[in-house]
Amino acid sequence: MDAALNDQADGWYGAGKASLGPGGDFTTSPELGPLFGACVASWVAEQWERLQCPSSFAVVEFGAGKGSLARSLLDTLREEWSATYEALRLVAVDRSSSMRGHCQSALEPHADRVQVRDAILFEEVTGPSVIVSNEFVDALPVNVARVLDGRLEELHVTLDSDRQFAGVWSKPSTDRIEAYASLFHPQIANGATFMFEAPLDAWDWISAMVADDSVTSILTFDYGFAGVRAGEPQRPEGSIRAMRARQPVADIVGSLFEADLTADVNFDLFTSVAVASGWTADQVVSQADWLIRHGVLERIAGSERATVAERLAAKALIAPGGLGERLKVLELARNCNRRTSRGEVTDNACRPR
Repeated sequence: MDAALNDQADGWYGAGKASLGPGGDFTTSPELGPLFGACVASWVAEQWERLQCPSSFAVVEFGAGKGSLARSLLDTLREEWSATYEALRLVAVDRSSSMRGHCQSALEPHADRVQVRDAILFEEVTGPSVIVSNEFVDALPVNVARVLDGRLEELHVTLDSDRQFAGVWSKPSTDRIEAYASLFHPQIANGATFMFEAPLDAWDWISAMVADDSVTSILTFDYGFAGVRAGEPQRPEGSIRAMRARQPVADIVGSLFEADLTADVNFDLFTSVAVASGWTADQVVSQADWLIRHGVLERIAGSERATVAERLAAKALIAPGGLGERLKVLELARNCNRRTSRGEVTDNACRPR
């Protein structure tokens, strides 16, 4: 899955096959206009104030894509929260060289405070940092598994007699799949038959984020679930899917390198990892609820220059049955006043007020 999406020569994203935006393979919320990024900018300003207005402050966006979210975020901060903007450095992270090129161009007006990278080394970041991601985690590679007759198996990929990709079920490649299943799929014990995804890369990612002492808060938007168990009888086939030109592709394995791959995010995993590390987790809410809380309705009403198309696009962010309902939002915040991994005792600077 990682190669199919991110290989620089042949991957769906890595080789620039994916087309984002209206008329493309899919449209994300930031591609609909600047309102989404403006609301995220208000959250960023809140985090800066919560940190007692440090002179150096970083925002790291994972899966930055074409830079649409970063651009509207920076535009809004410069116009409405100039002090936050002056302190801020933004690191836009995307593994696709094609996307990084688009992102670099989009962020040119803010070039003096932006880095576009294929990865992030937090030791290079000055001051505290916050993490932002939109539809990033659902594209992290997953291990596909199933329980059949009480036996745990993993879906592997091989070549058939025609040299085409084919799936084959065999023993799990790592004990971590069983460890994940024991935490989030207790129905294994009752003999149920079902498929599920073990998001080991997402597990590693969130563990690394909360473990780094410079990271103070995380905001992530994605398709996913919380408070339920994927793979229960109502979802016996799991959530992994392949999409191309806005249409589902039936043969997931056969479409490798020629379609987008995505799986629902287990927000319960993120919450459990964060809380175990001394963080606090807000309740998972819909994108519509989160955007309304951060002023999207006031921005729509106050935008006198907005065209009809722009107003319709804005409403799509919060419409029932659309992005506003299907996308979920999770906020995580570090509890300070504790000992860091370097032995330092922090103060209350990043404790939520």
